[in-house]
Amino acid sequence: MFKTIDDEMHFSAGLLANFFTFFLSSIVFTQLTATFIGLVAGIAAAIGKEVYDKKVKKTKFDWRDAKFTILGASLLFTVLIILYIIQNH
Repeated sequence: MFKTIDDEMHFSAGLLANFFTFFLSSIVFTQLTATFIGLVAGIAAAIGKEVYDKKVKKTKFDWRDAKFTILGASLLFTVLIILYIIQNH
């Protein structure tokens, strides 16, 4: 799955973006709402970073980097949804 260290770093960044956003938003929102907010934050981090690279750093928008960032956020989202289902049944 991971071909380079960069892939692993983007995966980790997406996971961490989701985790910290979930953690902070769960203080104010329900667990389920915070779970979705975390996923959105991970996706926004992926797209935002690549737009920054293209517009500011003048490099290309790297879909592979965005994909791995979103995959990291999606993995944590999936785990949190499963935990939510287990807790509420």
